[in-house]
Amino acid sequence: MARHAASTVGPHTAEPGRQEARLGQHIVSLAGTVDEQLDLLAPVFGAALASDCRCLFIADRTAPEAFTSGMVRRGCNTGEALASGQFQLLTSDRTYLRDGHFDADRMLDTVGDAIEAASEGGWGGLCGAGEVTWVHRGIPGVDRVVEYEYRLNELEGLSSAAIICLYDRERLPKRLGTELRKVHPLVHVNGTVAGSSEFVMGATRAAEVPLVEDLEPPADQLPCERLSELLSAYADGQVAPSRGDQIGRHLRTCSRCRREVETYRALKTSLTGLRTASGVDAGFWVKVRRQLGSLASPD
Repeated sequence: MARHAASTVGPHTAEPGRQEARLGQHIVSLAGTVDEQLDLLAPVFGAALASDCRCLFIADRTAPEAFTSGMVRRGCNTGEALASGQFQLLTSDRTYLRDGHFDADRMLDTVGDAIEAASEGGWGGLCGAGEVTWVHRGIPGVDRVVEYEYRLNELEGLSSAAIICLYDRERLPKRLGTELRKVHPLVHVNGTVAGSSEFVMGATRAAEVPLVEDLEPPADQLPCERLSELLSAYADGQVAPSRGDQIGRHLRTCSRCRREVETYRALKTSLTGLRTASGVDAGFWVKVRRQLGSLASPD
């Protein structure tokens, strides 16, 4: 059955001062409780399902069963949609945190694939929400979460999707809260979705979006695969002293990473040696000119 396109995935009649969620929008929810966020999601998902949109929810702090029952209590019965595949209920460890760390590029691909799959499946669009409450657990790679949120705005196909990112306001570091308002055009707080006055899309570039390094665990607690990304900079002396001390503690007990640092330093020494000027034979340039002259002479 062909499905019609839908532009509105929020309540059909918005409350005064409350902006509806629509396809093409990227919203951050800075609510203090799960109930506040479920109050936002129930009408959004309800309208999206009624408009033949594909829906998905990525659970982290909320148990999947609690999410389902919370939707039902608020008048959004997701049971039939879950059975038919119109609604997907996922978890953070299978999406954001596969292999135990957050990879911004991989997660952007995941979201892009979901948008594309909804389009190819003939759905009216994609309505997705995910709990990003894992940022408080020192997950490796979490320092790139603001970059990930910024790049969602540039995602191909966003015009046919509504994306809602759910954070825990009570545990949110002040700096992260500020940065999230800068990279989300819409903010949900105190029961209302409204435009962010701090949104700076177009005034910055993804490469300039700051890393939120204080969310990262200490370097000596990172797995070798993640720490490997820092070892080249460490070998060049380009990491902060505190970070360098952490890496040094790890190297004292890890021969694998120690060998990698030694390789980087040996390579740097070799490259430095190549920059040293060396002398040439006295008649070198005379020979070069003579050979060039012979090439220019007619046969």
